[in-house]
Amino acid sequence: MSLGRIKQVVACGGGFDTAFFTFFCNHDIKYFDVDLPQVVSRKAATIQQNQPLFSKLKNPQPYKFDQTSRVEKKKQTKKEKKLIKKQKQSSKEATQDVPSPTDASSTPPPDVQERIYFASDNYVLMEADLRDTKELQSLLMSHGFDPKLPTLFFAECVLTYIDHHETSNLIGWTSSFCDESYFLTYEQITPQDSFGHVMLSNLKTRGSPLLGIHAFPSAEAQRQRYFSLGYENPNAVDLNEFWMKFLERSEAQRADRLEQFDEEEEWKTKCGHYMVMWASHGVPKEVVEKLPKSETFKLKDEVNLKVEESTIGDEIFFSQLEIRGKGSVAQRWGHSTVSRGHQIIMYGGYGAGSSENSHGRLNSVALFNLKTLQWSEPLTKGVAPAARVFHSGNFYENSMIIFGGRQGPENPLNDIFILNLDTLTWHTPAVQ
Repeated sequence: MSLGRIKQVVACGGGFDTAFFTFFCNHDIKYFDVDLPQVVSRKAATIQQNQPLFSKLKNPQPYKFDQTSRVEKKKQTKKEKKLIKKQKQSSKEATQDVPSPTDASSTPPPDVQERIYFASDNYVLMEADLRDTKELQSLLMSHGFDPKLPTLFFAECVLTYIDHHETSNLIGWTSSFCDESYFLTYEQITPQDSFGHVMLSNLKTRGSPLLGIHAFPSAEAQRQRYFSLGYENPNAVDLNEFWMKFLERSEAQRADRLEQFDEEEEWKTKCGHYMVMWASHGVPKEVVEKLPKSETFKLKDEVNLKVEESTIGDEIFFSQLEIRGKGSVAQRWGHSTVSRGHQIIMYGGYGAGSSENSHGRLNSVALFNLKTLQWSEPLTKGVAPAARVFHSGNFYENSMIIFGGRQGPENPLNDIFILNLDTLTWHTPAVQ
């Protein structure tokens, strides 16, 4: 992989990401690692105690090895103070042979020094709040950041956890502050369907709500966002498209060999809720033409939102219906359907069914009334088939016949169930 013109990298909320040590350290770039105090202090200790990591730094100046930040010091419990004291002792023992700056002139001012954990010719680790771009800019400039150099900003599952007004301010700042900037991000999208509801609920329960996802819920919305904030060439795809179209085949094959998924379709559903976004600003035309591109997108005032009818001959046409009722029961895939009179009967598949707080294989029946355009989920009698996907469904006389399908990639089914549509009763025939 080549970095091309890029000379600086800013990791926005990189956490314990090892990108610098596994890749960027082998290139002629300067890497700025930015995160919150409680994350940076732990990362600094890890680097300090690990000689293979520390050896990647060119001319390191370890300004600060205190395991606490200014904020943390105000909120420490007795247990935390005891742990920090132990960490300090470990850090001291691990760095007895680590060089430290002796020239007072090389030490940054106190207000900056408090935020810097490592400074070197190729790597700077600093604590900063991404919502405060003024402070962030000051910290970067104090350690050799050059806004005239081509710079890559990247954030992995960071921006959606912050209010969208504040992250838009950050994105807009990156395009206005730097002459030539690139932005790469990996974030959650699609909060509105059943899988999205479960994703949001789980993260909220863990104390990490996605504060910014609803303002820009799709890859297209994100492309429009970056364009409005100064990036001339925004691109965004979900992980399924990224895997198929942009990931090098050798890397895809390597990942495939690591472990076989128990449920590939479930994995693809999850990948549909994450996107990769890349954009550039101030980049020469000949460079832009070489950058990977997602499908061409239209600006908002060019998008035609009207549902068009497509006709074949004089009799067949397609149109989008306005559905009423609890449509979540129909949000599934791998199901079967049959029609009877003015009803469509659907069974099984993978989705949320009537619950917005769970997501998996289903064994429920849903009815769609073609007259009222409403969904319903009736109760059935008898012993229902096990939940499954990719089964067949056929209509015979007054019944829906279900055959086969699978409960997992290595668990195919070979059974038959019959649903009497008059009584909504399941029974299993004696097969010879």
